[in-house]
Amino acid sequence: MPKPTTAKPKRFLLDDYLWSIFVEACGSKCIACKAPGVPLQRGHVQRHADGGPVTIENMMPLCAPCNGKNNQGWTTTARPIGGQIF
Repeated sequence: MPKPTTAKPKRFLLDDYLWSIFVEACGSKCIACKAPGVPLQRGHVQRHADGGPVTIENMMPLCAPCNGKNNQGWTTTARPIGGQIF
């Protein structure tokens, strides 16, 4: 009998339009270092590698250096109040 696999959740690309609205709602800057005018990456509050979902509630705009350090226990407190983007 074949051994069952434990596949990781499949990633999907967050819609670019929704991402741009979310980034704007977060101030169009890295929410960790507050750097404005830098390219922002789709960072995860709970890392995808640790089972974090690829949902807007688990996303945060981060610059590349901050996204590389994103295992320091950051939270969504820098995001819009209540996490609401609309």
